[in-house]
Amino acid sequence: MTIRNQRFSLLKQPIASTLNQHLIDYPTPSNLSYWWGFGSLAGICLVIQIVTGVFLAMHYTPHVDLAFNSVEHIMRDVEGGWLLRYMHANGASMFFIVVYLHIFRGLYYASYSSPREFVWCIGVVIFLLMIVTAFIGYVLPWVGASLLHLAALHQYGSNNPLGVHSEMDKISFYPYFYVKDLVGWVAFAIFFSIWIFYAPNVLGHPDNYIPANPMSTPPHIVPEWYFLPIYAILRSIPDKAGGVAAIALVFISLLALPFFPSMYVRSSSFRPIYQGIFWLLLADCLLLGWIGCQPVEAPFVTIGQISSCFFFLFFAITPILGRVGRGIPNSYTDE
Repeated sequence: MTIRNQRFSLLKQPIASTLNQHLIDYPTPSNLSYWWGFGSLAGICLVIQIVTGVFLAMHYTPHVDLAFNSVEHIMRDVEGGWLLRYMHANGASMFFIVVYLHIFRGLYYASYSSPREFVWCIGVVIFLLMIVTAFIGYVLPWVGASLLHLAALHQYGSNNPLGVHSEMDKISFYPYFYVKDLVGWVAFAIFFSIWIFYAPNVLGHPDNYIPANPMSTPPHIVPEWYFLPIYAILRSIPDKAGGVAAIALVFISLLALPFFPSMYVRSSSFRPIYQGIFWLLLADCLLLGWIGCQPVEAPFVTIGQISSCFFFLFFAITPILGRVGRGIPNSYTDE
């Protein structure tokens, strides 16, 4: 292509060139696996929640006496209303499933390490905004943080399964990883559809089909399933202020991870001790999720307290393990 043609090329224009740089010609490590596709899936889930939420808001009445009936109106009278509601309700669960897998993938491959500290910290902020969004339904901060997250990621590029930062052996994002992500999108669509059409209420709570009664409080109230691990940590401490501090410590620990000492090779595939502790952390989080939906009585309280201690123990052990093997270069700048 001549210089004159390059000047008038559509991809060379200001906005198009930015999209081309970040979505088409973006250099990507050639060995990325399907585990790196959850970022784009999270974006798809966000779009689903926004679109279905807007259409549901057109028919929903936010009034203490009319809210329940307006939901029934959406389900029974609005054309396709049942589909919109089930997509929105189950979409929240799908959103958190994708994000949790994305977080644990980052922990397994130590994607939080240098030079991607800023990317990880933005991701933790996005996770916190997601939790807030689940309560107040406001998504604009999430969108803005997502765009900032994408820009920060593309500054140094994605991590890879080997866990070694390198500028070599990279290929363009399109068409190679578009096709790879497309496989994940299709698999996700099938998985999502199964919940919508065959088990739309499994991830919800039966009390959602009972009109609210301000004079009667249900004896056993639990949050949505994706909040249960954090809820279990909250209630494992008898003091309310201490429980809130423990929740804050969860996000502080996640934010502090990038600044712990780390090995040159970060992937758990080459760190058997860290790998074992990682799988114990995953099992511990599942246990906390189960504890969170149990009554506040023995032995569930004790189990929750032990599980909460192990959760924070993981973040205390991580910097110690990071010092193992520090004799070799500890960052890409030492090469």
